[in-house]
Amino acid sequence: MNISWSDTAKALAKGPVTISLEYDSKGHPYEVLGSGGTDPSTFSLPVSLVLFGAGHIAKELCLLARRAGMEVYVLDDREAELTKDEFKEAHRIHCDFKSFPDDKLSKVSNAYQCIFTHGHQFDTTCLAWCAAHPGAYTGMIGSRRKIQACFDQLRVAGVSDAFLSKVHSPIGLGINAVTPFEIAIAIMAEIISVFRADRSTVVLSPDMLDQLTKAEDATIVRVLSAEGSSPARQGAIMIVRQDSIIGTVGGGALEQLAINEARACQKPMVKEYRLDEKGTGMACGGSARLLFTPPALS
Repeated sequence: MNISWSDTAKALAKGPVTISLEYDSKGHPYEVLGSGGTDPSTFSLPVSLVLFGAGHIAKELCLLARRAGMEVYVLDDREAELTKDEFKEAHRIHCDFKSFPDDKLSKVSNAYQCIFTHGHQFDTTCLAWCAAHPGAYTGMIGSRRKIQACFDQLRVAGVSDAFLSKVHSPIGLGINAVTPFEIAIAIMAEIISVFRADRSTVVLSPDMLDQLTKAEDATIVRVLSAEGSSPARQGAIMIVRQDSIIGTVGGGALEQLAINEARACQKPMVKEYRLDEKGTGMACGGSARLLFTPPALS
């Protein structure tokens, strides 16, 4: 049985997932969650920033995150700081840092948590919450002495060294940043370095993921592998209907051949394309292997 993209969406909300291939008794390929099969590809949702504190650094970081297409959640106990003008398109959450709105934060996927409450008054409380709700990244601002005191307090409270050792603190890359803008750049650079550490991971936008859950009437084309100068990228996905196309597997002659194949596809199959004069009429060289999953199984 092929994967359910609705189930995949639920799994992605908790972190990156791997999809691989298995084959039925007739040799037809089908996708499964996990890396136990062949041709694994890893997928992730875009980064969501959770900013504990709405001060100057958070304001600058929110601007950078918007440019990067990230979803932002910002929490503060000062309602006056949570203005729409300062945090455009962000989820603004007013809370007292003593009881966190878990109902709202539970909706956050692929969370990158940044702690810089005003005067550092609630940094320890926020870090304790992050320990109980670990995300893909946790960073906290502060001097090394302040950080050590915070860690010591949390160890007494039962927070594990395994979690504390992964906290990025002092937060951000060491670029001698001074101003809030420069510190925000250092933090964003560190977040990008963590998020992009595995260059093979494919980021699925929420819109694309939503389309995949509604693609019962479409053939789904996915790039299993690409070599040489192929314009395709492993994991790239295209949804093909008779009257519309969503997504891309690289463009050019390769994509047009894939579209034609998808519209004629009657059973799941893997097809390899040689990107040369004899194969596709392309001159770039290389090759690409594509998986076609028609409507009955997509």
